[in-house]
Amino acid sequence: MKRIFWYIKINGIRAVFRILISEIRIFLNAATPEKIVNIFRELSALKKCSADTKGFPHRYYIEPTNYCQLSCPFCLGNRRSSRQKGSMPLGLYKKIIDDISPYAVAVNLYLNGESFLHKDIIEMINYTRSRRISVKIDTNMHVMDVKTAEKLVGSGLERLIVDIDGADQETYARYRAGGNLEKVLNNMSLLSSVKKRMRSKRPVIEVRSILMRYNEGQTGEIKRMSYSCGADNVFFVPMTMDAKNDSVFEQWAPSDRDKSLYDPVTRDNRFAAKKGNPCPELWTLGFIRWDGTVIACCMDDEGKGFGKISEGSSFADIWNGRDFAAARNAVCGRDTDIVNDCTGCRGKIKLL
Repeated sequence: MKRIFWYIKINGIRAVFRILISEIRIFLNAATPEKIVNIFRELSALKKCSADTKGFPHRYYIEPTNYCQLSCPFCLGNRRSSRQKGSMPLGLYKKIIDDISPYAVAVNLYLNGESFLHKDIIEMINYTRSRRISVKIDTNMHVMDVKTAEKLVGSGLERLIVDIDGADQETYARYRAGGNLEKVLNNMSLLSSVKKRMRSKRPVIEVRSILMRYNEGQTGEIKRMSYSCGADNVFFVPMTMDAKNDSVFEQWAPSDRDKSLYDPVTRDNRFAAKKGNPCPELWTLGFIRWDGTVIACCMDDEGKGFGKISEGSSFADIWNGRDFAAARNAVCGRDTDIVNDCTGCRGKIKLL
């Protein structure tokens, strides 16, 4: 609840309301009686902290590729990952969508990497929508032209989140290293003009800006600039970092306490989950890398995962497997003899 009040305080009730309406629309566009029943099953298992669950995730993060043109300092995929680079074959993607379509409400087509670098990204969106699943993409907005914009508008993509963390090139590039703010704004304007020409309200263009020391005084200018280039909404989120590291904290944490995730004295996460709370992602969200590996969450970039989806293995097989059950036992505080990517986490979850 504290986190919700933080978002309202920083962004205003109107911006939060726009996101709420967008999420409701995403749900209504994909919901079926079977999917609604599944959501109750997953929430029931979470409440009981059950290692075995009859419910499946209703929302998924699927990684089309982990290639990216930028070098953002805190991005797990670029900063310290030793993971092999690659792109998901379209055949594998369609199999995954077929596997999860009975219970999936929404697919977020990103994890690490820039999704629009995948040559089949439009086909991925089209196929997902054909299975009555809503789609959202997070992008650095460096890959866009008229033809791509027209296909994107026609694809049924619900939301496009554009990352803009500064009102000028110098500030923007502090975090989006290697990025070009002018190109981002031009591409956003292009997409907005194509939407108007095609008389479409989709995709909703939402600018997301990470609050940090370099841009905390630019929130008004970021809003003005974004809306002038066709954004439908602008939303500020807190930066996550290793706050116990003095140099990191002093360089990146906002000087305004109200805009920071961390207490300026203790450096503790002010909105962290209480000790012992189970991580909801192990019951409600599915994360799949470009090679089909199913992982615990977006922070698990280099873990071995819980299994790999292939012709002989489905998402359901892995979700109900012994390794996932052991992970749920671990974050619920129960002993397990299986060491996995969640062992030792104990429910101390991230907030973004």
